[in-house]
Order: sequence, then structure tokens, then C-alpha cells
Amino acid sequence: MLAAGFANSLQAQTPRNVVMVTAQFKFQGNQVTTGLVPGSADTYSVTYSGQSSNLQNGKSRSSLTITLQYKVNGSVGTVIGGQWAFTESVKDRATFITGGAISAGAQLNLKAGNTVGQGSLALNFEVGDPTWPVSAVFNGAVDKSRTPKISGSFTLTYPVIP
Repeated sequence: MLAAGFANSLQAQTPRNVVMVTAQFKFQGNQVTTGLVPGSADTYSVTYSGQSSNLQNGKSRSSLTITLQYKVNGSVGTVIGGQWAFTESVKDRATFITGGAISAGAQLNLKAGNTVGQGSLALNFEVGDPTWPVSAVFNGAVDKSRTPKISGSFTLTYPVIP
């Protein structure tokens, strides 16, 4: 999460005609890629992509993509970073697109081949553009199917031009 002083300095840069909105979303996605990062013996990458829905606003369509890089130590993968991208479309409003980095530190349960197995995932999404103070925390579960799926929820605070 953003430090209070940093968040306040970001809000000071936000244009006055913008309203900050906080919304709860649910997300379900599929693992679309996984594999060893080229040139590394112990660092892997996994990407999940899917649809999300705004629980406060049934009119929006949105998608979320999460890409994680993790270092392998036994049967545990420790997230060392990643990226996220979010797109939301609401009728009669401009499409909102944002993204940014994912904080390091989350733990992943691994299965054979060092791919992500069943378990839970908690991620802090970091602001993507300092002039638009976006923040989000994702909590979800990875299932144990052949092609793992991820489902969970996240709260997103983002600017809207009324």
C-alpha cells in the first residue's frame, strides 16, 4: 500500500475535477503462460488473465492481467516482482486503463516443474502513474486444476472524471 505522505503528495497533483472512487471487484482468470525466465536457473514467470466485475456497479466490464516473477526455493516460489494491467469500460464514460508493479514478497505453492500449484495469493498493486493515484490489494486463491485458475477479489481506488 502507498505510504500516507506519498499518497498525499500524489493527490495534490491530481486535477481538481476528478473524483476518487473506491470499488470492490471480483476476478476470475486462467493461467495463460508459465515458464523459466530466459537466462535464469531459478526464476520463473506466470501470467493470469481474465474478467473482473465491479460489485458496486453492474454496468462495467473489466479485465485484469497479472504477471508474476518468482524465485524457486524447494516447493515454494517467492514473488520478486511483477506487473498488472486493468481495463474498465462503463457505458457513457471514458474507458479507464491503468496498471503498475506488484510488490515482492508473496509466497506461491509450487508443483512439479516449478509451476504454480494450489494455494492463496495476496498481492499489493503499486501505483502505475504518479499523477493518477491508483491503489489496489488483491487476495485470491489458485486452484489445483491442470491449467490453474485464479479467483479472488480486489479493492481498487482510482480517479473518475464525473
